Amino acid sequence: MDAIRRRALVALGLNRAPGFHFAGNFLGVEFGTIAPDAAQVRIAPGPFCIGADGQPHFGVVALLADIALAMVVRANLTPSQRLGTVSLHLQLKGGQISGPLVADSSFAGFLDGAAGRQGLSRVTLSAGGQAALIGQGTFMVMRPPPGMTMHPIPSAIHAGAVPLAEGELDTSERATLARVDAALARAARATEGRIRFIDALWSPNARATRGGAVATVDNGPELGNRVGHVQGGLQAALAAATAAAALPADWMLTGVSAWYIRACEGRRLTITSRIVHQGRGTAVVRTRIAGKGRRQALEVVTTHVPREG
Repeated sequence: MDAIRRRALVALGLNRAPGFHFAGNFLGVEFGTIAPDAAQVRIAPGPFCIGADGQPHFGVVALLADIALAMVVRANLTPSQRLGTVSLHLQLKGGQISGPLVADSSFAGFLDGAAGRQGLSRVTLSAGGQAALIGQGTFMVMRPPPGMTMHPIPSAIHAGAVPLAEGELDTSERATLARVDAALARAARATEGRIRFIDALWSPNARATRGGAVATVDNGPELGNRVGHVQGGLQAALAAATAAAALPADWMLTGVSAWYIRACEGRRLTITSRIVHQGRGTAVVRTRIAGKGRRQALEVVTTHVPREG
């Protein structure tokens, strides 16, 4: 059995336990210390999450940072409460990202003077022991949807886990596995490794337009959280990838600022990017994601610079 396909079947088995979503279970996200003042979240990258550029896909990086930021806020709440991402700001340090990914977050308190509770946090993400990203986030404390009970999130331990047999998959699990199979097939058809599995699974098929770029994404469980909305870090990564398509290939992403307007849901997402500025040394791109009913779910501003050489 293909190692990535086996990993997906293990993740589907882990997904049957309450708490985590498929993306976290597939990546094997593990939690270190989780306390009211600080939290640590880790991923050991492998071929299942390395893109065509030889680095962990930015969706992996953004997801890990988002989870770390949320976990330290969640440590100040009861397990039954739910968080919604309000804003996410990630600053990349540049250079190749390689080695184990470790995100260390710290709690910065609750927003003063607000009618509702919003928790603030900071994060530093390291790769192979070297700082790769710094960031901050804001999260709204909410009640879970009617009829849903929230649970503590366990580490996604793959060692020793047995993959589900395909014959025991339910309808939703079969749909998730079909997405994995489609991504594997697309990567296999790509020439010279231009598309790897994780690119096919999580990168939008964006195309440049005059002054920007557009993309559509078929939403599915490989992108969603436990309540069926697109995971916050993955939303930011989808927007960043579309923004990058608006610029020449020799420009690299340096920063992402995302504001979450409403739940990102619906069968198809539409992503639209517009170049706000492109000079010799910097570029700024504004991106919007619209979901169900063509309503805007996310507003993103990304920064980019030309690569060396």
